[in-house]
Amino acid sequence: MGLRTVGVEEELLLVEPVTGRARAVSGSVMRRTEAYPEREERIGTELQREQLEIDTKPCTSLDELAAEVRRRRRAASEAARAIGAEIVALATSPLPVEPSMTPDRRYRWMAQEYQLTAAENLTCGCHVHVSVTSDEEGVAVLDRIRGWLPPLLAMSANSPFWQGHDTGYASYREQVWSRWPSAGPTGPFGSAQAYHTLADAMVGSGVLLDDGISYFHARLSRHHPPGVAGPTGGGSPPRPPTRPHPRPRRQRRAPTARTTASAANAPRDTPSTPSVRPTMPPPMIATSASKLRLSAG
Repeated sequence: MGLRTVGVEEELLLVEPVTGRARAVSGSVMRRTEAYPEREERIGTELQREQLEIDTKPCTSLDELAAEVRRRRRAASEAARAIGAEIVALATSPLPVEPSMTPDRRYRWMAQEYQLTAAENLTCGCHVHVSVTSDEEGVAVLDRIRGWLPPLLAMSANSPFWQGHDTGYASYREQVWSRWPSAGPTGPFGSAQAYHTLADAMVGSGVLLDDGISYFHARLSRHHPPGVAGPTGGGSPPRPPTRPHPRPRRQRRAPTARTTASAANAPRDTPSTPSVRPTMPPPMIATSASKLRLSAG
């Protein structure tokens, strides 16, 4: 292949400019951006309404990519400031926050399946997509970069605080993110077939809703054509997978003090849809027959 293309997705935290507290205002930001449909910079929503997501176009040089990231960040900042908020590139909120989930069909599905894990998950990441020629090449890359993931995480960590507390971790996002059933590092796959067999088994068993929430630190991306990077949280949600048998409904336990303790409430606007964000938090990587994707938070 010719020059490989690289693209970046960033999730950004929306905050009140003076206090720094997270604000659930992504709906207002989206309505602001929809007023200027001619703008190229795309902004989307994410899992929680305290977040936005931006994505760059595919680039063939790091200088071009850096300029793209700055342009996307600037557009997101302008949209947030127009409604009295600001964006920050942090993997977690340093201050207490009670997240408010984005009203989206797929996110509601995740909330039902994953309960507190989804409700509490207000984390931001930075994802890098690199084009590859095939799934076989992509899996070969994933197997070879496994040893580099721990130092990448260490270098990109920027989330020592959680709910107003110093956690003692440089990347507490990694601790929170690892609660998803598919999150974390993997062993070597050896082939694309082995990779897809595992991913399909997780979806087929109901562990995952779809392959869009395969959160391996290094993974294939099936959602973008060759060399194209794009948003993961915005746009139309994928159709929920069909299961051969309905799963039994979980027995809900009585809430405890730990699960019901409320954090300071951030001001909220009315619900909305589609998202933004910059800076490097803990890392993850992904690829496809078309691209390799790396994420950090």
